[in-house]
Amino acid sequence: SFSDVGPIWEMAATEQHGIAMELKALGTELFREKEFQLAAEKYGMALKILVSDGCRAGVLDSHGEKINSVRSNLALCFQKLGQPEGTIYHCEQLLSDKKYIVDDEKLRVKVLYRRAWAFCEINEFEKCEKDISSVLKLDKGNCDALKLKGVLESKIKDNNRDMSTKLRGLFRSS
Repeated sequence: SFSDVGPIWEMAATEQHGIAMELKALGTELFREKEFQLAAEKYGMALKILVSDGCRAGVLDSHGEKINSVRSNLALCFQKLGQPEGTIYHCEQLLSDKKYIVDDEKLRVKVLYRRAWAFCEINEFEKCEKDISSVLKLDKGNCDALKLKGVLESKIKDNNRDMSTKLRGLFRSS
């Protein structure tokens, strides 16, 4: 139980790591129950512990993988919550963190796809297209990426049609 423990900064790295893994497991359980906001909170707490100096000081072989997993789960929570900015933030953290760079190709595909979805949601079409292209280079037949590519093409057409209508309205003579 979390209430029986003292301040986390006074704990050994292995104890901190254990608590982070309990929070991650709780987040996963909440995610399965479609409690995405609560799951995101638990994953966020786990991430704070995992990236803390005290926890990193305990040399743990799979530490980077666990950080990647929690960040990926957080990105998915934000996707499920319809919060593309949160998805983008956590995906970019995953893709740019030099200490724990995503070496796992399967995870890289997931992260790039999630970021592509988020870019599509906020109409960042070029960035979305670039990420979809990266996903398809790594996994040519990725159904989700191919489906998102179709959504993107449709959104671009709609956007161009809307822009064309607005421009015609601007240049009509009174």
